[in-house]
Amino acid sequence: MKKKIIKVLIIIALILVCFVIQSFWSKQNSSIVPTPNFLLILVCIFGFMRGSNYGCVIGLFCGLLVDFEYADIVGLYAFLYMICGFFSGKLKRLFYSENVLMPLLLVFTNDFIYNLAVYIFRFLLRNKQDFPYYFWNRILPEMVITTFIMFLTFKLFYKLNEKVFMNEEEKSLSFDK
Repeated sequence: MKKKIIKVLIIIALILVCFVIQSFWSKQNSSIVPTPNFLLILVCIFGFMRGSNYGCVIGLFCGLLVDFEYADIVGLYAFLYMICGFFSGKLKRLFYSENVLMPLLLVFTNDFIYNLAVYIFRFLLRNKQDFPYYFWNRILPEMVITTFIMFLTFKLFYKLNEKVFMNEEEKSLSFDK
């Protein structure tokens, strides 16, 4: 029971740290450097390493934070982050600790889908139809910087997953299953 509480507190701390970094970065450097989506990185990594349930729950809480802070309508970002966490979790069986290419591709793709959905729901439905401008000035730079930040932090998340979140049965390799 004590280990579960510690795991939940670590996840809450990670979500809050990523949210604060993302919010601070967007307020300070948004005109110079695109803001990396730290919350999307967190959702994709936990979904990919721990499965769809972790991805959905972490996506829900990350999205609700963004909804309460920035959105006009509560639920859009929560839904988008949950979808990203769910589909990341479906690829859990492809997880290998040595291979960083699959998580990079996953974050790159999820960031594109996330930003495309944001464009559709926030701009296209309001008849703002300048997609090439939005793609070249918002989506593509964010995808590149988010993937780069993911590349820098992947081993940190992997070590955290290995030390804190894995059970003893998951750590031992068994061919009896």
